[in-house]
Amino acid sequence: MRERDLGVVADTLKFGLPFAGNRRLAQAPAEDEAVNEFCAVLEAELSLWGKRLGRCIEARPAAKLDASPWRGIRLTSSVAKPNGQAVPHIDWGKFLPLADHFAATEFIFEEANDCLWLGRLDQARYWSESQARAVAQRVAWEHMDLLKGRASA
Repeated sequence: MRERDLGVVADTLKFGLPFAGNRRLAQAPAEDEAVNEFCAVLEAELSLWGKRLGRCIEARPAAKLDASPWRGIRLTSSVAKPNGQAVPHIDWGKFLPLADHFAATEFIFEEANDCLWLGRLDQARYWSESQARAVAQRVAWEHMDLLKGRASA
């Protein structure tokens, strides 16, 4: 097995076993370090696509709101190297009704041609490295327009 395969197995065992300790760990709020690592993996995976398309991809965590069951990430695509500016707050009022209506654990919303917001439940099981790779794959398949920096792929 490759290292990535072993990572998926480790995440599955860590968060998916039917024991009380594993359930508590899976449902615990994600640590800031885990969210930052998630962003780093997501950015690294998408940067491979960005490089091919002459774009710089940046994944940055949004500030966490107190007592919110969600965490957010802002994905941007630009021709220039990202400037590392602080990420604004997500307008949760746009997203929460949809997420609640569909009982979703994740939602993606396009803000502009070069910006995508990703919201995920604030539970550790959704913020692992293998989850970041799965999100990167979905973004590459479903949001190529973001990676190209235009309204439609």
